[in-house]
Amino acid sequence: MENNIENTEENTLNVNSLIILIGTIFGALTVLAWNVSILGAIGGAIGGFIFAIFFISVLLKRPQHDR
Repeated sequence: MENNIENTEENTLNVNSLIILIGTIFGALTVLAWNVSILGAIGGAIGGFIFAIFFISVLLKRPQHDR
C-alpha cells in the first residue's frame, strides 16, 4: 500500500499541451529547413500550432468515460 503512487496534479502529464508544443516546434523546423528564413519559420510555427489544435479537437477526440 505504501508503494502506490497517487494520481495528483504533480505527476499528471498534460498531453494536449505537449502535442501543441511538438506540433509548433516541428512546423517551424520543417519550414525553416525548406525555406531557410525566419519569417518562414514563424509561419511554420503558426501552421504547426493550427494543425495541432485541429488534431486535438477533431482527430483525437475520445469518447467520454462514465467514471
